[in-house]
Amino acid sequence: MATDGNTSGTGNNAPPEFRSYKERDLPLMEFPSFDMRNGSPVSAFRLVVRLPVAQGYHWVPVQGMTPEAAMSNIDAFIKSQQMQLTAHPPADWTRERIKKIAICLGISRAVATANHRIQLSDIMPEERASPVFNYRPPVAGETRGTIEIVPGLSDEERAFAAQPIEYTDAEKAAMAVLMRCSLATIPLQGYSLVDCGQDYLSDKGTQSGKAFAAVERQFWGEPAIKDWLGADIKQIQDAMWNKATHPVNLAVKYRACTSQEVKEQLVTAGVGSAAIRLPAMEPEVRAGKSYIALCDVVSPHFEMFGGGVNTDLLELALATVQAYPLGTENPGELQNRDKRIPLNVVNRRTAVHWVSSMVKRNANIAAMCYGFFIAMSDRTLMSAAGGAVDILRHSFSLKKLVRNQLPAYMTGYEMYGDYAAAVAKKQTRSKGALQ
Repeated sequence: MATDGNTSGTGNNAPPEFRSYKERDLPLMEFPSFDMRNGSPVSAFRLVVRLPVAQGYHWVPVQGMTPEAAMSNIDAFIKSQQMQLTAHPPADWTRERIKKIAICLGISRAVATANHRIQLSDIMPEERASPVFNYRPPVAGETRGTIEIVPGLSDEERAFAAQPIEYTDAEKAAMAVLMRCSLATIPLQGYSLVDCGQDYLSDKGTQSGKAFAAVERQFWGEPAIKDWLGADIKQIQDAMWNKATHPVNLAVKYRACTSQEVKEQLVTAGVGSAAIRLPAMEPEVRAGKSYIALCDVVSPHFEMFGGGVNTDLLELALATVQAYPLGTENPGELQNRDKRIPLNVVNRRTAVHWVSSMVKRNANIAAMCYGFFIAMSDRTLMSAAGGAVDILRHSFSLKKLVRNQLPAYMTGYEMYGDYAAAVAKKQTRSKGALQ
């Protein structure tokens, strides 16, 4: 990194700037290696490898169901999944567990259909089963549509499908809680895909596990559902957070997890534990945003003595990421493309690699700024200010710099002492007595 060489008032070199690269000096892109026998570098890209769920969990669509009618026909979703699990049960499952998991799957899929406008084309064919029911929209004089059994079922299947589902009071209470939980599933699966490439990870040490665990803490401690979960909690977690909407294609999840409107809807619905994770962004993008927020705080102090940190190029890289949609390899050319954007940035994936290369290359600068910031917050009243100060202080991306860039961090921490002394000296000089 280039420095401006100014040492005024600090006793150290002023903080170096984020380097402004010229077009011939593009950042090194850290692309994975590929086998090119079946394509070219242009067509090569990483795939999210998703193993299909077991047949018992396949999405059984209600034929002709509209998003508007989904919530008033939840029983059709639940019965469909109950029949699918009964026909293809996991080993050693009882009828009671099958019903319980069918309730989870059916509610989650009805909520997803209603809130994310799920159509048949949004369900991956390899995880889709044949329908049991058909929805007939209301005709003149009717206030609601009709659920009908599709033709072609065996006599035994028709008899099972025709039986109304009887719910206990405990099940009804649990279902009310599950409806609210289900609002989080599609957006958080998108969040998880962006962060770690999987719909759901049960490991609470992962960002995915932490996100879903937060929803559980908000809702599953309620008496209405706590006892109902019982010994089946592991199967319910897997059904609610993984299996229920696993068959939904990735585009729906990416759209939901990056939508400000979805975030606001979750807040309005009281699902703040999920809303706080949105909009989703890649870890590299989160780190880049943390770097910029940090520099916005410390740079004015550096500028008092002729220093400063220029984050223009990093801001451009982050804006470029946001300009490209998630999960689209060939989104087309950006309008009014900035000449500073490397030529090999052609979609969100390559834009994220650009951000990643800048984050890694400038980690020492960010570490020094973070050290300065921590010293400043330790020795002043900043730590009591809360809000943005606390967010920066506890940022995962920034705290990681202490371990990975300790010398630079310590330089910044010690630099604050020089800065404070220089400020005090400057203030002393400015004082004078009137004659």
